[in-house]
Amino acid sequence: MRWIPEIARWAPASALTACYAVLDAPLPIDAVDRIHTALAASHLSPRLRDNLSWTVELSGRTRVYGFISRDIDESVAIDVAATPEGGEVTVTCTPQETHEAHAAGAAGVLLLAATAWLTGGWLIGLPMGAATLVAGWMWADAARTLELQRLEQRIRGLAFDLGRALWPHQPGQVTPHHPPSPLLGR
Repeated sequence: MRWIPEIARWAPASALTACYAVLDAPLPIDAVDRIHTALAASHLSPRLRDNLSWTVELSGRTRVYGFISRDIDESVAIDVAATPEGGEVTVTCTPQETHEAHAAGAAGVLLLAATAWLTGGWLIGLPMGAATLVAGWMWADAARTLELQRLEQRIRGLAFDLGRALWPHQPGQVTPHHPPSPLLGR
């Protein structure tokens, strides 16, 4: 499965995660109310999973190829935990709908490449089809990467807002949790 490009997989290989952490700050007694207030201010409707875990639908738009808009609703998990060092809010999103939209765009690139090959003839159309495939794939992958970066910024912003709602007078830091790259084998 490692050799298949990310855009062509059935599901995204990894989740986007951001963690807001504070040191030497206990979890507030009214943490649930503070989280609900912060989510309401962000126009999100939380669904309680556990005592300090929620799920929200993060609505937005993605642009396939950079210009075809598609509405998406990504499921986001929010976990609040007390750690020995302080406390943390972890926001995790597996970008399934964004992935599906851009995978459909990659399938469109394959269709365009096949069309270019067949309309140009079996031999003359082959370079046209190959050029269409390479250029279209690069364009689709670049657009997907930009949209995932935008989604990651939204997740980092949500983690920051929730962390500031829980610990308004404590300094904290948002850290992304990037999984090791499967291409590098780490």
